[in-house]
Amino acid sequence: MKIESPMFFKARKDKDLSAFLVIRRIEKDTDTEPRTYIRLCIDQRSKYTDDRNSIFIEADTMIDLVNFSTRSADGARHPINTVCFYESVYGYENHIRTFLYAIRKESDVGFKVLAFNNSDFDRDNNLVSHQLYGIIDNKHYLLSHYKGLDNLASPVR
Repeated sequence: MKIESPMFFKARKDKDLSAFLVIRRIEKDTDTEPRTYIRLCIDQRSKYTDDRNSIFIEADTMIDLVNFSTRSADGARHPINTVCFYESVYGYENHIRTFLYAIRKESDVGFKVLAFNNSDFDRDNNLVSHQLYGIIDNKHYLLSHYKGLDNLASPVR
């Protein structure tokens, strides 16, 4: 999916870019289909105080969800209702900026989430593992990885 927002291309190079999120969720009580988008967070500091204002720039995108979970012997999958990967953007040389700078106006951008990509040890100890890959014109970038308990800190629920 191409990114249509001209503000996105300006915001990705902002020196105050502080966070990058990939979100898939139902936005309002009236919505029935989840919305999938990228969110860039920019912290603007007041020139004369320590106050900060956060500005959010969003662009719609697509996520390919690959669910490796099994709940029982019958092979039922764990349902995925929400995806929210959060990555801090710090400095000028990090993997998120590398990914963002690779996006061009004509680029096809998408994401792939490997959910519940666990070993037997993880399952026996109630751990989950989720990976987020960014895809730009069929080039894959590992953007985020979570391994831990399946609780509110987990980016896939």
